[in-house]
Amino acid sequence: MIRRIFEMAANGATFAKCAATLAEWGHPMTETAVKRMFSNPFYRGQLRWIDASPHLEFKAAAAAGRSGKRAMHVYQGNTRP
Repeated sequence: MIRRIFEMAANGATFAKCAATLAEWGHPMTETAVKRMFSNPFYRGQLRWIDASPHLEFKAAAAAGRSGKRAMHVYQGNTRP
């Protein structure tokens, strides 16, 4: 189902058309949810991993009362059909 929606979008379907098609298939989604799905690396066959180990910058920022940032990595997943 996801693959078919991505194919529709690749052929020029709008987010509204994709959302309407999903609703016809019994999976109602808003246009915003469809847009979020297309921007999610998981649906493009990629995996996100946020480094949870404390970095020196993260510790220093936390000690100073600022929000620290952790490194995010994106890896290509297995794209078997």
